[in-house]
Amino acid sequence: MFSEKLIIKNFGPFTEQVEFEFNKYSVIIGPQASGKSIVAKLITIFRNSRLVDYFEESLKNFNIAIFISKDTEIYYYSDIYSAKFFKGEIEFEINKNVENILDKNQQGDIDLLAEYLKQFKAVEHSIDSLKVKEISELKKKIALLIMKLGFDKEENIEAFGKATFIPHFKDSYYIPSERLFYAMFKESISSIIKADIPLPKVLIELGAMVEDLRNRNETNLLEFQQIRFEQRNDKLMISIGENKIPISFASSGIQSLYPILLICNSLKNKEIQAKREHQYISVAIEEPELNLFPQAQNEITKKIIESVNSTENVRVIITSHSPYILTTINNLLFKGKLKKLVESKDGTESEINFNDSINFEDISAYYIEDGKVDNLIDPQTQLINAKKLDAISYTINNEFTELMTEYRKLNA
Repeated sequence: MFSEKLIIKNFGPFTEQVEFEFNKYSVIIGPQASGKSIVAKLITIFRNSRLVDYFEESLKNFNIAIFISKDTEIYYYSDIYSAKFFKGEIEFEINKNVENILDKNQQGDIDLLAEYLKQFKAVEHSIDSLKVKEISELKKKIALLIMKLGFDKEENIEAFGKATFIPHFKDSYYIPSERLFYAMFKESISSIIKADIPLPKVLIELGAMVEDLRNRNETNLLEFQQIRFEQRNDKLMISIGENKIPISFASSGIQSLYPILLICNSLKNKEIQAKREHQYISVAIEEPELNLFPQAQNEITKKIIESVNSTENVRVIITSHSPYILTTINNLLFKGKLKKLVESKDGTESEINFNDSINFEDISAYYIEDGKVDNLIDPQTQLINAKKLDAISYTINNEFTELMTEYRKLNA
């Protein structure tokens, strides 16, 4: 089991030290502005070696650099490496036991790649003719090693030359709550670029991610409940029954679904996957419930979990405000218990589809509020803590009780 831990102090709402442990599925729930997105963005940065290498710039791109203070402390620990941001400086180191995780031949290739990258970085801006030839040779060597280690040939060599190479996460996908804007600017993106209109980095990255996944997609058709998403040339059309409209004219809930469905489909069809045993895909999804009816929230959560289960070595982070999302996660945990029970009894069959079940050992879940963090998992029941689950709806129910008491008093 691959372990990860994130410690935050004096950053955003976290004035006191808080700790998070991440798993195959990590769920973070809490009110608005409680720090859920901060946690998801930080773990995405630490999982991407190129983002870590430009840590403060990465914070700016995720719109969280404003929270840095002279007292900020952020620590990340994993089986492969550890990193810390302390007194305004970022530093990290490969763990000593990394040789036990990577086979010796692969470790040799990684060491050789690191040496080539070091050489490349020293000469990359040279205009000397001999150096230019050396740069060309180094690029060829780096490209061959990158492909040998299981990376796509499209990987940008120059980016590797500026980054520290850490092999445990092949790709990181971040789906922000701002994904609604993608449908709005998709069809006019070329005009926006020509007009030199500045766009938030997170939207540019989202657009690039969606286009990349769309190009890899084996089919131009995605479906969710009664909704069909169909790519026609450069137009993304939405069909509900006989009605077909461009996505930019669809409801906000439908617009918010597309990037999530695209990544779920890409995982399920193996269009994105880890290529080596100790390599992972990171997926972070902010507020999957965005503008969706409760039944649709339930269905999209199950679809996310099923797609993660269909591919080896995927780790997903879900942030949410919604009690419906948490309740669905709890149901899938219980389904995981039932699956184990069925498997323990020889010859026992069940009509239940276990493709979206969650094993207790594979999940972390936290509730954040007022800078404090509570673990939501009850180790005894191996489910979401019932008191925590009920507390989310307690305030609403309590208000109804108070109104009913007053009504009866006045009606007596």
